[in-house]
Amino acid sequence: MFSLLLKGGRLLDPGSGLDQTADIAFADGRVAAIDRTIPPSAAERTVEAAGRIVAPGLIDLHTHVYWGVTELSVDVDSTCLARGVTTTLDTGSAGWVTFPGFREYVIKRARTRVYALLNIAPGGMLTFYPKLLYGNLEFSDVVDAIRVAQANREYIKGIKVLMSGHYTGARGLQPLWIARFAADKAEIPLMVHIGNTPAPLPEVLAVLRRGDIITHCCNGLANGILGYDGRLLPQVVEAAERGVIFDVGHGSGSFRFAVAQIALEQGLRPTISTDLQSLAVNGPVFDFTTTMSKFLALGLSLTEVVRLSTTEPARALGEEKDLGTLRRGAAGDAVVLETREGRFEFRDSHDNVLIGSTKLEPWLVVRDGHVVTASQEPARV
Repeated sequence: MFSLLLKGGRLLDPGSGLDQTADIAFADGRVAAIDRTIPPSAAERTVEAAGRIVAPGLIDLHTHVYWGVTELSVDVDSTCLARGVTTTLDTGSAGWVTFPGFREYVIKRARTRVYALLNIAPGGMLTFYPKLLYGNLEFSDVVDAIRVAQANREYIKGIKVLMSGHYTGARGLQPLWIARFAADKAEIPLMVHIGNTPAPLPEVLAVLRRGDIITHCCNGLANGILGYDGRLLPQVVEAAERGVIFDVGHGSGSFRFAVAQIALEQGLRPTISTDLQSLAVNGPVFDFTTTMSKFLALGLSLTEVVRLSTTEPARALGEEKDLGTLRRGAAGDAVVLETREGRFEFRDSHDNVLIGSTKLEPWLVVRDGHVVTASQEPARV
């Protein structure tokens, strides 16, 4: 007996090449069957999904969800899971000192699947105060960061370093090199926050390897991905070709439509992520599907947007066999999306406006083979 059956939706899973109208059933927390028709009598619960898109559970590679502890964080289940994100990556809210609490009170208790990047700063992102990040970073902190990362491989997917001049101050690129050392010793990737970076971006890219991540890639700030000629820097193109991952990380100040448009036109395909946090959850980000809708408005196809929201983030996490896919036997996570047609006004982090004709809304969310939320309320514009 299946725990759940979704009938008649458009199953869209770019990673496995699936794009067809069919039924999908879940059992024991997994995708159990896909067929043209599965009888409702075979399932404990059946939901009609005709006219809607059934996609793998969305994966957000950039959030801050250590709610109640760090200044930026939001509650993960109400802001992520309820809006279609079944897996999220908290990007450095916790450092080695504060990670045990994050593991016990967020990762283990949330209904959302939560992974983490360990901030190279021992206290993580408790506040915006720069000296609490890298002002007193010592070698002993790096040793402890490596120890905590190695002891929590189930949850920690990499090291995070913020390379804005506001945070690094006179230390310049030193935090980057320290974070590189920690990531190498722990044998995990490195994510680098860019934007007003204290050195040209090619100097940062030279430190990165396959599987490392540049986030806030379309920020439109100093030392970004574009050269003076308005084209992608050659080093950006080369880094992408050798496997460095470029990530959106929208946030309250890190996404500009014009930069994203140029990047997309020149072939860069960043993973779509929100940088969901307290300064962005009430706008301009709102949620993951709003960010997806912005990329539809920028000209990407629905299939490409879903790929950059599921397949590619799962690959970045090293979880592509289990997450971001509707393949039989994969984790039983899915989102049923509605596509609304009309005239929608989207804003980037710099208050620029882009008009789109399609808005994606999560209608139903499936986690571990069970419905966790369903909404038929009027969608937010």
